[in-house]
Amino acid sequence: MKNIIKILVLALFSMLCVACSEKFLDAPAKSSMDQSLIFSTPALAKEAIAGMLQSFAETNSYRGRYIVCYGTNTDVDVRNGLSGTKIPDGKAFLSNYKTNVDNDQMNTSDQSSGAPNNFYSMAYQGIERANLAINGLRTYADLNNWELAQIL
Repeated sequence: MKNIIKILVLALFSMLCVACSEKFLDAPAKSSMDQSLIFSTPALAKEAIAGMLQSFAETNSYRGRYIVCYGTNTDVDVRNGLSGTKIPDGKAFLSNYKTNVDNDQMNTSDQSSGAPNNFYSMAYQGIERANLAINGLRTYADLNNWELAQIL
């Protein structure tokens, strides 16, 4: 009889917890922030700008594909593919300032996810983050604060 009472009390308690869990668990996450908080605080706004710059530091972005090959041909060095013996590759085209849309060095995709992972998508991602930061700063920042005005 004592076991049946314990089981009934435990079942009643668990049903009570399940019934109240929606209100109890429906709290905003402490780590989530909205734009009004991010762009009204100078330290957080600086971090948003760092996120914008991060797009240009990705492996297949500006530093990994574009800057290492672009314009590297001089009268001393000649990149492969300029003579008739080799088929020019994307790096040879970049070294000759020929950035076509179909360049294999500039237009790649992540094979595992299929997501664009190339110079063009990373550049547009950085531009989009910059536009969001400008819009957020103009909307939520106190531009009388010199730090926020300087960030803008």
